[in-house]
Amino acid sequence: MIRVKKKIGIPIAVLITIITFCCMLFFAQPRMFFYPDHDADAHAILSDESDFEEIKISYGKNQYLHGWFKHNVDSDEPAPLIIFFGGNAMNSSTTSLWYLDSSIYEYFEGYNFLMMDYPGYGLSTGRPSDKSMYEAALTIYDYVINMENVDENNIVVKGFSIGSGVATHLASKRDVNGLILLAPFDRGLSLYNSVLNIFYGPLRLLARYNFNSIEYAQNVSVQPLIIASYGDEMMNSEWPKNLAEYFNEVYDLVMLDGVCHNLILANPTTLERVNTYLSSLKDVE
Repeated sequence: MIRVKKKIGIPIAVLITIITFCCMLFFAQPRMFFYPDHDADAHAILSDESDFEEIKISYGKNQYLHGWFKHNVDSDEPAPLIIFFGGNAMNSSTTSLWYLDSSIYEYFEGYNFLMMDYPGYGLSTGRPSDKSMYEAALTIYDYVINMENVDENNIVVKGFSIGSGVATHLASKRDVNGLILLAPFDRGLSLYNSVLNIFYGPLRLLARYNFNSIEYAQNVSVQPLIIASYGDEMMNSEWPKNLAEYFNEVYDLVMLDGVCHNLILANPTTLERVNTYLSSLKDVE
């Protein structure tokens, strides 16, 4: 009897260890992916800026999304709009103020600009996940097409880092006029394995968030501008190349050299290529 107990006890202990590890890994994933915060100081400064309009959009059950609309076009007539989805450590107040102080809005001439916080970020309620971020993006689009100063036929979606997945999903579900992807990934499993390289075989089932951009890319009708960097320490340079293969046609795939992840957004080449792309969309109109 003692020997039998020992033989049974060992596999049970191993099983318990495996289950415990899987549970810990499953519940730790929100911290692996999302870094929500709010910048009260930036929010206060933007509140006094006449060109910025604070936006609050209701969605779901007693939930709302918060962000900033930059009136970048000096006209009350409907104008093209850029909807921006940021990285996993960005919020709308900090980013909007940074763009203002760095004169980045000048590269978006002729376009107004909107950045809303993901659920759980900034002053937006809820919790971030691939599903909630996708739903929020669709809610934002459906809201802005009814704004008087937005040209619903000329909405460009721009996504950076994890926001590239949200932007690609939105572009596959709604009639956008352009798509800009900065430092994009191809699928959620790539992100998972870049943090902890174990999500293969059965362990793939432990991945809580899909973020499968290559699936949605196949249903995008516009030609995206994709900009990435060989010097990106967070995103493998092969991911944007792989993603590009799944679009019907790509406007351009630009690979920067030696630019780290967080500097891709404000890199001069990035801004110039984005400006050229936006101008080409207006020329078509």
